[in-house]
Amino acid sequence: MHIAWGSFLLALLVIVLVPGPDFVLVTRSAANGARWGWLAAAGVTCGLLVHATAATLGLSALVATAPAALRVARVGQAVTTLRKTRSKQAPSLVDRL
Repeated sequence: MHIAWGSFLLALLVIVLVPGPDFVLVTRSAANGARWGWLAAAGVTCGLLVHATAATLGLSALVATAPAALRVARVGQAVTTLRKTRSKQAPSLVDRL
């Protein structure tokens, strides 16, 4: 399998240098204080780490070959989000700051 490394690295460089939604999130959070900025940056970093790990393990290939797996994951996340928003849970660490 031949990989066009030059094109890949150029695209990677552009993706890394262009500010996106993560940049906006961290900047807006930092406007409320350094602590909020650091928490937002840590959250973005954790999300990217999970995504990169899943891609490395081949989860992208699984989802591409079995679209139903993506649907199951989305429904599961939606159910989890609804449960958390409707329950009377103790405030999270972010809420207590």
